[in-house]
Amino acid sequence: MLRAPTDLRVSELIDHNRKEWKIDLIVEIFHPLDSNLILATPIDQYDTEDRLIWHPDSKGKFTVKSAHHLALELSKIGTPSSLERLHSHWNFL
Repeated sequence: MLRAPTDLRVSELIDHNRKEWKIDLIVEIFHPLDSNLILATPIDQYDTEDRLIWHPDSKGKFTVKSAHHLALELSKIGTPSSLERLHSHWNFL
């Protein structure tokens, strides 16, 4: 198993002409458990444009803290049971 470059992008793991994962590269770079999870992820077959899904923190980064803040915000619009599940997930971590 090779060490993956820190600036590796998901798009570099995809054969865009064949619309499938570059299996040999993924298996070479990632731990077998991670490789299996990656390879089990379907690839978009319709060439839709990428879009920003995560709203980053004020510095433009994803952090556990920013995820926690988002989860708390989402819990305000959820049901009490969803808030209980949220707290149990964070307590587990």
